[in-house]
Amino acid sequence: MKDQAAIADKEHERAESAIKDRENARVAEQAVQARLESAARELEALKETASEARQAEKKALEEAALLRGKLEALTKPEPKTTHKAKKVTT
Repeated sequence: MKDQAAIADKEHERAESAIKDRENARVAEQAVQARLESAARELEALKETASEARQAEKKALEEAALLRGKLEALTKPEPKTTHKAKKVTT
């Protein structure tokens, strides 16, 4: 009789342990799922930020090219004229 009670107690302890383990695993799974969802949102935000940065870079490069062209036009030396005045004889 004692053996059956001891066996029943052990089985009860195992069942309780299994229930706790299952609950802990479920909580851990939910935590991992929440982190995964958070990481996915963060990834999307970073993709958007990167896209905006690429657009800003493209605009800055276009502006720089325009300004280089303007600077070149302003600093370009004027052509020297080597024409001598012609004497006009009438």
